Amino acid sequence: MLVDLGRSDLLSVITGQLALDTYDIGLFTSSAAIVESDTFASIVEASFGSYARVTTSGWLTPTGPVSGVWNSNASNVTFTNSGGSPATVYGFFFIGTSRGIFYGGDLFSSPIVIPAGGSVVITPSWFDTTA
Repeated sequence: MLVDLGRSDLLSVITGQLALDTYDIGLFTSSAAIVESDTFASIVEASFGSYARVTTSGWLTPTGPVSGVWNSNASNVTFTNSGGSPATVYGFFFIGTSRGIFYGGDLFSSPIVIPAGGSVVITPSWFDTTA
């Protein structure tokens, strides 16, 4: 879900008012879906051992529209839990690396439990389904 503030920032980039930012991807532990009016304060960021946001890279040229959807993927990112306990994460989010703008995110289809010493690999994606 692209939140209102993120949509506004991207429109400013498209119209040349702002330079394109890079995006960090992170994980969250709150179970509520992100909605358009949310801010970063609406989610609870993960905090398990060695957790840190990862700057995305390798974004592909968007493809589409396929059934009205445009899509772009970035290179995979890995989050490793070096803590002594399993960590449950419910979804991912994007935040601007330099401007700190919360762009939004989404829930996973089901919660992911990252075991102590384990990791999870995420493929960052942007989807645009607006008409």
